[in-house]
Amino acid sequence: MTVLRQLVTLRRLPPAPPDTLLRATAVALSAIPEMLPPDYEVLRRLCRSEQPLVAGIADCVASYVWENEHDIDRALASARRMITALGSVANPSMQVMCHARLSDMCLQTEQGEAAYGHLKAALKALPRPDDEHDAIGIRRGLVLACLQRSDPDEAEYWLRQAEGDDTSPNDAIPGLAGRAEIALARGLTEVGLGLWRSAVEQMPVADSTHSDDPWLAPWALELQSAAVTAHAHAGRLELLAEPVDRLRQRLHTLLSGPSRTPRELPVFGTVLHALGMAGLASGDASAVRMIALAERLRVLREFQPTMSAARARQAAEDSDRAAYTAAVSQYAALGRDELRNAARALVSGRG
Repeated sequence: MTVLRQLVTLRRLPPAPPDTLLRATAVALSAIPEMLPPDYEVLRRLCRSEQPLVAGIADCVASYVWENEHDIDRALASARRMITALGSVANPSMQVMCHARLSDMCLQTEQGEAAYGHLKAALKALPRPDDEHDAIGIRRGLVLACLQRSDPDEAEYWLRQAEGDDTSPNDAIPGLAGRAEIALARGLTEVGLGLWRSAVEQMPVADSTHSDDPWLAPWALELQSAAVTAHAHAGRLELLAEPVDRLRQRLHTLLSGPSRTPRELPVFGTVLHALGMAGLASGDASAVRMIALAERLRVLREFQPTMSAARARQAAEDSDRAAYTAAVSQYAALGRDELRNAARALVSGRG
């Protein structure tokens, strides 16, 4: 009876305050089933919590929610608040996760300087930064961040540091892509294009298990899109004709099927960007609509200088400024489902 009374007493006690990382995480994760669209009121309330750890974990969750809702600016804002709220937590893994998360979004949106700072912070937080296997790709991220900062020399340094992390055929391909962009940044156009073609040629071997389902390899679609875009900028599409056709077929296949995840839109946008740049390079002025829709879908712009938004925008305006401006205006008001339909129509020749 004494034990029973003690248990009853314990059950009547109020829950412990979420003033530790574990408790705060439990509060946020237990509320996920109640974080429902369209308003996400439960999530918003947790983000406004007076408990900083709860607010920080909630903002971490929110960064993914807003990204899935195709609102990258709000996702970035949540991730920055996450860093502020959790910055004092003495947990290296949490620090690595937070800074890596924000750096990834910064790289996608051409914020290289910010990405560089967060990646250096993540590297510093690793328990053994000098000899630990970089499973989450911090050093490879630094290659891309340095290229976005127009520093190919430091990019090459981090690329050499990252080479020891290659453990599979897939790992070598981003290294080739990094070297391609370093060469292009130095003005070595033919060298850079050759490296991009080498990366594309290795993809069927590296991704043989997914050869019949392109969606299972979105990273491969992104790299092929960058390779096509690089050749389009240089006016050398004849060297990469087959990958251009393959990208067009894969995008048509993906858009013809059911929606799989909200995060597919930037992949569609990245492929559409490449096809648009290929069209412009071939003299097809109507391809400006692809560039405009790709911007609205969002383009993954890690690879610089190739995937520069300003560079693509200038090419579209040089081709047909009026048509490009009209398309930007038309697509600006479309929601997520409407954007997918617009991409399907454009790829099918009905847009």
